[in-house]
Amino acid sequence: MEFYNLQELSKLVYIHGAICETLRLYPAVPFNHRVSVQEDTLPSGHHVKANARVMFSLYSMGTMEEIWGDDCLEFKPERWISERGSIIHVPSYKFIAFNTGPRSCLGKDITFIQMKIIATSILWNYHVKLVEDHPVAPCLSVMMHMKHGLKVRISKRVTANRKRRQRGRRFFDFPFLEMGLDLKGVLDAWEAPKMMQTTCRASMAPHGSRLLFDLGRRRVSNVSYGCDG
Repeated sequence: MEFYNLQELSKLVYIHGAICETLRLYPAVPFNHRVSVQEDTLPSGHHVKANARVMFSLYSMGTMEEIWGDDCLEFKPERWISERGSIIHVPSYKFIAFNTGPRSCLGKDITFIQMKIIATSILWNYHVKLVEDHPVAPCLSVMMHMKHGLKVRISKRVTANRKRRQRGRRFFDFPFLEMGLDLKGVLDAWEAPKMMQTTCRASMAPHGSRLLFDLGRRRVSNVSYGCDG
């Protein structure tokens, strides 16, 4: 049995780049606004009166050539990876999917962790292929979503050596209480959608409570909390 902790998750560089690139092109919140407290002049030279509402488009900024270069319309996770193979940390005022400044998203780090868990769970267990000729177009609203949904074909990954696969089950292991999170809330959130064909459990460890995600077999005998899709 192998456990993935927070340090190991941070090594998933390409998945991190793919998530950032997705949020650059398709931010969850496509536009936002701010109200000026007092009269001011923006760095661009535009004058703003007091109590004026200033709107900005995260969706447009993610595809601006002057910000992201000639390949701004390409899905390119490599733009987030350095030549040494480490994650490139782009300034938040350039990549504002999680907002920036004193009002930036407090849940940014845990969001990346959750997205990596879900992405790795799916890729570990399934082949995912977009349905041919399916139109992929975003629908701009308060929360961005796909205009026509996203139709994919999913097939179970088959390992030649099944015994080896069972011995090499993968678990995500996170000390949620140490991070100040509500473990019950996390479990309830996983129970509601019943989307993942994974098994999760809560167990006590010397350093606190842990939430384990089994990415190998659908069930194991010592699971105390299961959520099967």
